[in-house]
Amino acid sequence: MEPRTFVMVRRLPLRTPTMVRTSRVMPGALGAICVLLAGAIGGGCAIGRDAERDPVPVAAAASSQATPVEFADSPFDPETLAFSRGSTWPSFAERPSFSLLDAYWSSRLARLSYSPSEQIQSELERRSANGQSLQFQFFDADNGGAWAYYVGSSDWGALVFRGTQQRIDWLINIDWQRTQNVGPGLALAHHGFSSSLDARMGERTFWQGVLKGLAEHGHSPGSKKRLYVTGDSLGAAFANVAAYRLMYSGCWDSLVSGNITKSQKGRWQDSTLPLEQHSAEDRACLRDFVPVTAVYTFGQPRVGNPQYASMFLNRARETGMGVFRLVNASDIVPSFPPAPLYRHVGIGDDEHSLRISLAPDGTLGWGLPPNSEAATCGRVGDHNVRFYGEKLLALARARWEHQPLTWKASCKEDDPSDPLVKLPAP
Repeated sequence: MEPRTFVMVRRLPLRTPTMVRTSRVMPGALGAICVLLAGAIGGGCAIGRDAERDPVPVAAAASSQATPVEFADSPFDPETLAFSRGSTWPSFAERPSFSLLDAYWSSRLARLSYSPSEQIQSELERRSANGQSLQFQFFDADNGGAWAYYVGSSDWGALVFRGTQQRIDWLINIDWQRTQNVGPGLALAHHGFSSSLDARMGERTFWQGVLKGLAEHGHSPGSKKRLYVTGDSLGAAFANVAAYRLMYSGCWDSLVSGNITKSQKGRWQDSTLPLEQHSAEDRACLRDFVPVTAVYTFGQPRVGNPQYASMFLNRARETGMGVFRLVNASDIVPSFPPAPLYRHVGIGDDEHSLRISLAPDGTLGWGLPPNSEAATCGRVGDHNVRFYGEKLLALARARWEHQPLTWKASCKEDDPSDPLVKLPAP
């Protein structure tokens, strides 16, 4: 059957989205139709192929990745919560070293964020290594626009942002024409993504609550405790903004207020300038930051403009933070908001250079593969965070059990009565 393109307009929390069928419409026109319809009903939109009618068999889609990903860790137990050790972005390396263990558990934690707080805590405590005691904290903005949780042990912690779930989230997603200043000059981030972290949460803002919580769990300037930041979909956008803020935490007030001199502004805008060439005042605030080991995002939309992306990359390299943006098959969400106003974090002008692509057959590699339009379950279906974890688990088994990589797509929706939908035991 010939595949059909559709615009999907969703008014949450309805179970069944409204679909407007179209014929051969250019992607730009589809985007305009989608945004207009979403605005009319107060909902959200997505564009793609019909996942139920146009599945692509895994075996039929050959992998053609640009650059193979080298794994930096050893075999691990996929049912025991753990994170790796060591530097993720050596100063001499073009790209950060990729940990399959960290990526796998980041995807599991991101998926678990859709569960009730009590289930998150009980599930992770059951999976802690050697019965190790875990620390938990939950953050919930007053308006429901941002939600995150922290889980950690004595030597690592993870800050996990929930993705799209409520109607307010869709309103944030389609608010791409408004931006927020997050640096000197023209460094801008998506207004909905960035400003949501400044929503009220009791007596303080959501972000102030997160910083306070991180400090209470041992993540403060100069801390050696490893911190991972993750999320999928809208949660991935929040994770990206959070990692940016943590890297610049010592200079954040000056960055957003514009309270910097003209000479400072020129230095800040030069994203290739080494730390030593900044003024003494600049160096002091740049050294006063909350260290982040790595940020893992799944199905992340674009977050900021090219200046934002450059400042993000430069700072990540200075601090050693690994940047891993995973994209499953033809997942459509990373295509929005539109370029060139927005750009993913990448090396030079190549926004795909730090993309890790999971092909329909389960293999992965750096960059945009030639078969990037090949879908597993349609462009909308491929956005399901479940596929990310399942593919990473299949890769781990193939690598350390010395078996051929086999991953069979199941395009059915998750069981709504089981938000976690546990992965199969090894």
